[in-house]
Amino acid sequence: MVWQAGQSLDRNRYTIQKKLGSGGFGVTYLVKDGKGREWVVKTLKDEVMNSEEHADYRDKYLRDFQAETLRLAICRHRHIVQIENSLVVLNSNGQAR
Repeated sequence: MVWQAGQSLDRNRYTIQKKLGSGGFGVTYLVKDGKGREWVVKTLKDEVMNSEEHADYRDKYLRDFQAETLRLAICRHRHIVQIENSLVVLNSNGQAR
C-alpha cells in the first residue's frame, strides 16, 4: 500500500501531504500534525515489505529500520535529523508496514 495525500496515520495524529522521495529501501513523506506542524515520515518501500524476493530478509529489514530510528533518537546535532516519534503501521493482514 502506497500512502496517498490526505491519508491519516497513527489514529489521525498525522496526515500525509505528499511523497518527498525514495531510496533503496525507504520512502519519505511530508505530513502535518493536528496543530499544522510539518514533519517527515520514513517507511520501508512496499517492494521490500511485500515481494517474495525480500521475504527471507523482511524481519531483518524491519529490525534494522527500528534500530536506525533508535540510534538517531539519541543523537543531538544540527546536521542530524531529530526523531519525534516512532510508530508501527499494520496493513490489513496485521503485518508491519
